[in-house]
Amino acid sequence: MLLTSSQISMAISSSIVFIFTSLLFLSGYVLQQQTVRSLQAAIRPQPAVVEPPPSPVLAKHFGTPPGHSFFDKEDGRK
Repeated sequence: MLLTSSQISMAISSSIVFIFTSLLFLSGYVLQQQTVRSLQAAIRPQPAVVEPPPSPVLAKHFGTPPGHSFFDKEDGRK
């Protein structure tokens, strides 16, 4: 069976259209998956940041609280 030039031309054209359509579909699919992953990462709750408890030590600029000084204990005052 011999093919005519118009049949060969039609086969080549159809092949080119099929290849580019497939590439366009695959690139859209990849782009969609990347977008879905980035949206999932944005929606995912962030882990809670645990801050260390505050230090019970009184800062120096507040001075010494009453009743905690050497002289307060010696005088008997509180």
